[in-house]
Amino acid sequence: MYIHAYQSYVWNAIVSERIRTYGAEMPIVGDLVFESESDDQNLDAECEPEEFEPGAVSFTSFPINV
Repeated sequence: MYIHAYQSYVWNAIVSERIRTYGAEMPIVGDLVFESESDDQNLDAECEPEEFEPGAVSFTSFPINV
């Protein structure tokens, strides 16, 4: 039980520092981003309609801001 509490403490400390440093409005490099279901029109050409499952998770990568 104490290990789980410590893991939560570390996670909360890291997330708090990330939000304090970069804010929570926009993702930054390394953030995991889930696309909304309204973005289903932007499927890759390789994905056949019968292969795509509604509600499936897809990932978006953002360019690195230099």
